[in-house]
Amino acid sequence: MKAFYTFLLACFFTFPALFAHAAEDKKSEEVNTYPGMEIKKVGDVNVLIPKGSKLRHENDLLVIESTDEYAAPRFIEVDKRLDALEAGQKELEAVDKRLDALEAVQKELKAEVEQLREAVEYQVEATPISDLPQSTE
Repeated sequence: MKAFYTFLLACFFTFPALFAHAAEDKKSEEVNTYPGMEIKKVGDVNVLIPKGSKLRHENDLLVIESTDEYAAPRFIEVDKRLDALEAGQKELEAVDKRLDALEAVQKELKAEVEQLREAVEYQVEATPISDLPQSTE
């Protein structure tokens, strides 16, 4: 009987602790974060840090990387993206120049085709029917 009471007493103290832990997990999922921030769980601790930053352990402390450590790789990434955008802009400018040259050639060809049409029309109007070659069939 003593074992039953011990078991009952252990259950009495254990079950509320389990429910409290579950409630704590539910609360941690519902935490609103600021834009650009994220929650990282380290052990039993939830830490609010900027997205992309790293945590490290120094002795018994949990340390978030410094501003310099966080910003330097981000600036390198931004520089690479900016270089890629500039290269793309140069390619677009080269394509635009080629397009302008093609448009100029197209205008010249249209003018030449129009001149040829006028010449053919003039030649047809100027040639009398008697001067046309006769077929011998």
